[in-house]
Amino acid sequence: QHVLGSYFAEACTVQIRGSAATAGVPYGALGFLVSELEDEVLGHPLLVLQSVARLLDAHAGGRPIVLLVDHAEELDPMSAAVVTQLARSGAAKIVAGVSEAGGAADQLVRMWSEGRLMRLDVDNFDLEESAGFIGFLLGGRVSRAAAGELWSMTGGNPLALRLLAIEQRNAGTL
Repeated sequence: QHVLGSYFAEACTVQIRGSAATAGVPYGALGFLVSELEDEVLGHPLLVLQSVARLLDAHAGGRPIVLLVDHAEELDPMSAAVVTQLARSGAAKIVAGVSEAGGAADQLVRMWSEGRLMRLDVDNFDLEESAGFIGFLLGGRVSRAAAGELWSMTGGNPLALRLLAIEQRNAGTL
């Protein structure tokens, strides 16, 4: 979200989520898009790619398109092919999150090894980084005791830290 806000604030962001439930289903991660396509198109990968590109372009209304891919390691092969081909053609940019780089779709790994994708490893935060991150999320400083408690509960894992901090804010404890 920070990358999107900082570098692609004016873009049309389309969220795509890989999951274990859709990993074995052709175009499973793109179900919300391919559901709008004619049945005869679905049997032809090139027609699917062209149709999805047209849908995204119409939705974007002239703005650049960014595909935010969550759990890219669980993309089905056909969805991964569409996503990477959209990026290769210049029709869209990709911001992808993976739990483990080794689990990412082969096409994404290939683009990274070609220098077409930048890889940014996010390690667990130490206590100071956690306090800064929580402050950023909540829009203000947080006590060292509160930051320490959240850090000890999450081990500094950015995703867990974000979820817990927002949960505690919503509960009124932060």
